[in-house]
Amino acid sequence: MVKELSRQLGLRVRLLRDQNGMTQEDLAVKAGITWHFVSSIERGIKTGTLETLAAIATALDVTLSELFLDVDRPLPRELKRVTTALAGRSPEAQRAILRLVEDALHLAALET
Repeated sequence: MVKELSRQLGLRVRLLRDQNGMTQEDLAVKAGITWHFVSSIERGIKTGTLETLAAIATALDVTLSELFLDVDRPLPRELKRVTTALAGRSPEAQRAILRLVEDALHLAALET
């Protein structure tokens, strides 16, 4: 269970970092940690202390509550597929895909 929480937290950190257009190094500098540690957190290998997580949240311009949003809930299979499909793509490609999804959701809302 703890390993899954670490993995989910790592995915959340990566998502927020990508949404902010930051590299791991950018986040590390703003949070006062190494980019290796950011990488370990994003991969779910390490979690860090509360102070470190607070620094990461501040660097990402979110609260601790927002950082942990839905971390304790399993991802639906479809969302896991999207996460897997986005992995390894550039931040620009990820943002472009996110815009397409948002546009599709907006159009779907107009039809209902």
